[in-house]
Amino acid sequence: MTDLLEKNRVVRQNPGERNYHIFYAILAGTNNQQREAFGLTHPESYHYLRQSHCIADKTINDKDTFQDVLV
Repeated sequence: MTDLLEKNRVVRQNPGERNYHIFYAILAGTNNQQREAFGLTHPESYHYLRQSHCIADKTINDKDTFQDVLV
């Protein structure tokens, strides 16, 4: 049987589409000390996050999402 995930592998986002929302949440929700400890910078510095030209989504509060994950 052929694995469907192998045939439908996503290698980039469409314009205006974000991917791996947890990364946006981590970058928005961590404080300066945490970002420094983990070697994180702003979302625009990551090729995979910026290639769709959609860093922010007005319908998603990334900081709140990060806090929800911590709970």
